[in-house]
This record gives sequence, structure tokens and C-alpha cells, in this order.
Amino acid sequence: MGQFRVDRWVNLRGIRNHGLNDRLNGEFRKYFPQCDAQPVLRVVKTRRYWINEKLIAMSLGKKSFNIAESVISIIDAYASAKKSAFSGFIKTCEQLRTISKQKHSAVRYQGYC
Repeated sequence: MGQFRVDRWVNLRGIRNHGLNDRLNGEFRKYFPQCDAQPVLRVVKTRRYWINEKLIAMSLGKKSFNIAESVISIIDAYASAKKSAFSGFIKTCEQLRTISKQKHSAVRYQGYC
């Protein structure tokens, strides 16, 4: 990958999601195989993720735009949705476990087990 300048990377604040990092980089490579840039970098030593600012700064005419804050908001929303979905999954599993125990107790009470 070569050397990178830290000031060219935007810190993804509280993002600590290796799966998301891997997916972003994989999808980028799939659609832009000719580009050597890596969208997300994980610095193991500091346990931080950085997004390549070169890929999110663009210009239209004479105006320049940096969509880093928008990208971070999207990633935060994605992480929140994944967390919410996982919490819902765990809650459903716990409910099914409770129902299973109740049904098992009812069957045992009736003399079937």
C-alpha cells in the first residue's frame, strides 16, 4: 500500500467494526479494480479506523466538496441498524426459549414426558 499521510485520512470516530471495514474495502475493489487506493484503513496499534479522504473529496467546477461527515453519518446509521437488528434477534431468541420452556413444562405436567 505504500506510505500514507495521516492528514489525508479522516478518523471514523467510534467505528469498531472489522466486518464493515472488510465489506467496504471489498466492495470498493469489486467496482474499482483499477484503483490502488484503499477506502478504509484499520490501524491495529491504535485500534482506529480511517477513511481515505482522497476518495471522498470531490470537485464540481471550481467548488470542492468533502463528504466525510455525510459518510460518517451513513456508517453510524448502518452500525446502529445492525446493532438494533441483532438486539431484536436476541430478544426473539429469548422469547422462543421462554415459550419452549413453557410448552415443555405443560407437556410434562400432562404426563407425556
